[in-house]
Amino acid sequence: MNRLLILILFLIFISSCGKKDETVIKPPEKKDTTTQNSEQVKQPDLTLGTDSVTGVTKMIDLKWEFKKLGEGSYGEPVTQVYLIINGKKNEISKTKFGFAEYLRESYKDSKIPADALTACKGWWAGAGIDYWIMRNGKELIVMSREIGETSDENGEPGDYMDEPKKFKTIKIE
Repeated sequence: MNRLLILILFLIFISSCGKKDETVIKPPEKKDTTTQNSEQVKQPDLTLGTDSVTGVTKMIDLKWEFKKLGEGSYGEPVTQVYLIINGKKNEISKTKFGFAEYLRESYKDSKIPADALTACKGWWAGAGIDYWIMRNGKELIVMSREIGETSDENGEPGDYMDEPKKFKTIKIE
C-alpha cells in the first residue's frame, strides 16, 4: 500500500513538473472611440466645402516635406521646410535643425493646440522650433515657437523659450 501511494505521489510530482503556467493575461481593453471621451484626440476640420456640380466634399490635404540641404559650420543640419497643401508646395523656412512631424497623440504633451491641423518640430543640440498649422476660414496660419533645454528661476524644466507667434499666412485655393 505504501509503495502504491509513493508511486502515485511520484507520478503526480513528475507530471506537474512539465506543466506550463496557463495564467491568462488579458491586454487592456480598447476604449470605444465612437463615444465622446475627454481623452479622445480631437480631429481638426479639414473640409473645404462641397462641390456644387459633383456634390463631393473637398478636403484639405496637408503634408510636411523636410529637405536636408547640408550642414552648417558646427555640423548642424540645415533643412528647408515645406508644407504641401493639396499638392502645392509652400516654403515655410530654411533653418538649422533636423525636422520630424509630430504625432497627433503627442500634441497635448508638447503643448500644441488640439485643433492644429498638423505640426512638426525642428531640433539640434538642445534647441529647436515648433511649427503648427491653424485654420482661419480660407487661410492657414503657420504658428511658431522656439524651444530649448532651459529651466525657470526654481530650476524646473521649461522647454518653451517664447510664446507662440504667427509666422506666416497661406491662402487655401
